[in-house]
Amino acid sequence: MLAIAPLFLFGCEAPESKESAPLADSSPGDSPSPILPLQCAAPAAELRYNLVPGLLDTTDTAQPMMEQGAVAMADLDGDGDDDLLISKRNDGLYLQKNADGVLGSPQKILAEPLISTLALGDVDADHDLDLLVGGHADTPTLMLNDAHGGFVSVNAGLPMVVATIRGANFGDTDGDGDLDLVLAVAGQGPDMREHLLLNDGTGFFVDGFLPAAADGEGLSWDPLLTDLDRDGDLDLYLVNAEQDRNGKSRYLKNEGGIFVDAGGQCTCTSTGNPMGAGVADFNGDLIPDLYVASTGSNYLLTGQESGSFVDATASMSAAGLSSPEQMAYGAMIYDHDNDRDLDIFVATGPLGEARFVQPDLFLDRQGDGFVEQAAVMGLADMGVGRAVVAGFFDGDAFLDPLVSHLAGPSQLWVAPCTDQRGLVVELLGKAPNRYGVGAWVEVDSGGRTFLAPVSSHAGWGGAIHPRAHFGLGSDYAEQLRVFWPSGETQELELGPETAARILIEEP
Repeated sequence: MLAIAPLFLFGCEAPESKESAPLADSSPGDSPSPILPLQCAAPAAELRYNLVPGLLDTTDTAQPMMEQGAVAMADLDGDGDDDLLISKRNDGLYLQKNADGVLGSPQKILAEPLISTLALGDVDADHDLDLLVGGHADTPTLMLNDAHGGFVSVNAGLPMVVATIRGANFGDTDGDGDLDLVLAVAGQGPDMREHLLLNDGTGFFVDGFLPAAADGEGLSWDPLLTDLDRDGDLDLYLVNAEQDRNGKSRYLKNEGGIFVDAGGQCTCTSTGNPMGAGVADFNGDLIPDLYVASTGSNYLLTGQESGSFVDATASMSAAGLSSPEQMAYGAMIYDHDNDRDLDIFVATGPLGEARFVQPDLFLDRQGDGFVEQAAVMGLADMGVGRAVVAGFFDGDAFLDPLVSHLAGPSQLWVAPCTDQRGLVVELLGKAPNRYGVGAWVEVDSGGRTFLAPVSSHAGWGGAIHPRAHFGLGSDYAEQLRVFWPSGETQELELGPETAARILIEEP
């Protein structure tokens, strides 16, 4: 059983209205029908980003430059394009809706300063993205979406936290279908540890259990919920900072809904002073890899069949940072030019001294490694970078990045449309997991198989629409497999006529 259809045309010219490209009325068993060409109507000769006007000014010169600046980019009102959520450090949280590639005016939706994290997930199973906001407030805030991009705060049983919430992530940790929540807490002591909060099926959260760290309480920054061993349930990679004083990061393996500490076997927990992490398949072996944003050097850790990881940072030139004092915060992994290789946009910026500031990084995959190309593509900025996300802002098959800055304006960049093909896969899962969060998608194209997770997590401080994006170059997608969180594996044949954006319904 499957349904596959274009959500809307990806091309250099958007359709006249959303109604001109509706979801196809396909029934279970239908095969993809010819839709629209994938190539741009007038491809740009090179990919160099253009700045979008009208973004909320987040400039804030107050000292010290702490760990705030969370952002999100997702379709919050159901119109097919991605909207923005931007936190302003000493002010609150703002929503800027996207109307066919034009930014709307900022609307303050929460008067809460010092926001460190945003997380997106369909908590109440009504097929819109709800919002978790955390930071220096005693209690995180859950805001339910009214299906039109309006948010209302609700009492959801979230705990009082006596230290800063630096990270949050939604995922189904206990296999009951609804989305649970992990909070990363930056503090020491028994009352200041990370929290696992289980959804009781009504959108109300109750305490779950995470094993205590063996070498200290940790200084938690970013909880990455992902199926690292691809056994069908979500594991937890918990990024801990200042590891020389507070203990290493942690890899907690999910064994039937119970988390077990597997950090001693993974060779993935010693990464200096990290802020956040992302998961992707960088080397094409269909085993998840990790990219960790840290201080002095970022880390690229390639997964092995044994469950351990190999440090490939040096061999792939993935460190990025050029001095021990420079710090990386958010890191967004995506194929920015649809050339079939994953790239990394890294937001950088120290806590204090200006002499340690360096431009944001863009690590472009070239051959067997990465080359720093931010200045070449017009993305270099000396603002104090914090979070970075990417989404579909202008209606083509190229992801558009948003980076938050302190001591300078945040920036939304739009990628021009070139002749490189892309495929965007969105899932319609069975309730309560309507977005298929936790699924993996594989695509066969041009003699290679590509792997991508479906998650709303985008490194520290960032949240995105849960979907999978694949750069195809000059090729097209031939076959596609979805590994659903329910355990179902779904396969379908594609072809050159397949639309650039497709929706797949869970069997």
